[in-house]
Amino acid sequence: MPLMLPLILNGVLLVLGLLMLREFRIAMLSIRALRWRSTSGELTNETNMSETSGESLQYTYSVEGEDYQSQQLGFGYPSGTGEVLGRAELARALANAPSVTVYFDPRRPDVSVLMNGFKLFHALRMLLILIVLLGLWGVGVWVLG
Repeated sequence: MPLMLPLILNGVLLVLGLLMLREFRIAMLSIRALRWRSTSGELTNETNMSETSGESLQYTYSVEGEDYQSQQLGFGYPSGTGEVLGRAELARALANAPSVTVYFDPRRPDVSVLMNGFKLFHALRMLLILIVLLGLWGVGVWVLG
């Protein structure tokens, strides 16, 4: 058995473990955002939101007279538009919306999201990492004895 195999396997398992911790942190941030205050906001680039556009979904909102701008859809979502996670469908649905509900951190009003709470994609990503992690661990136990 090559000497490098245990080191490579341990390295891959460590990286997967760190990815799992990152996904867990993202899910917890999304759950924490359920307790945030909300305000009304407006989309600032409705004309640029199409399914092939590379533009970001941007919105503005005000908190206690202070104006803010953000592109954050929710924790764990990619920042660009496109077909990833149904962002194009969301963009089409929001294109005619007069306003959107913005959830913001009361301690840091510049941190905001349009979608909060634990979503199916959070669970699916963690499940995928867990399956790969356990599979590689099982292979390691079988191969390395």
